[in-house]
Formats: sequence, structure tokens, C-alpha cells
Amino acid sequence: MMLPIVIRASDVVLRPVPGTLTEAAEALGAPSGTSPGPPPDPGSPPPPFSAPRADYGQGAGQ
Repeated sequence: MMLPIVIRASDVVLRPVPGTLTEAAEALGAPSGTSPGPPPDPGSPPPPFSAPRADYGQGAGQ
């Protein structure tokens, strides 16, 4: 019962968020050529792979 309400509410909230940094910069009034590009070297794996490693590190430290 609550799940459809939560999904719809989050959809309404996240819809106006720009998808890229370029869209966000242009929405704030920056010229299109001066918007930032992607980072040169991301350095870390995506969250599904980095979160378990952080948990293991925390467990090992305790």
C-alpha cells in the first residue's frame, strides 16, 4: 500500500533534477562551452562494489 505512494513521491521530486552536469550548468546560466566535463579519472568503482568493501574495512577495524 505504501510502496506506490513512496515511488510516486520520489518520481515527482527527482523529475526536475538535471541528468548531467552540463544540463545543470546551463540551467544556472553558464554558457554552453564553459560547463564542466566528466572527471578525468573516476578512481573508485561504482557504489554496488565500493559499499561492501567499506563495510569489510569497518568490521576489520572493530
